[in-house]
Amino acid sequence: MLGLHPYVWAWILFQASVVAIGIAVAFAHATADGSGGEPVPVLV
Repeated sequence: MLGLHPYVWAWILFQASVVAIGIAVAFAHATADGSGGEPVPVLV
């Protein structure tokens, strides 16, 4: 689309996915109801 190499796009998508997972995990912990939620496995 912008003339970037596939490797560059793969790196950008990888970074975006890592950030998205981090936000999702943080959001899940932030919204825990304090019932001792199960630990979230982070597969990185």
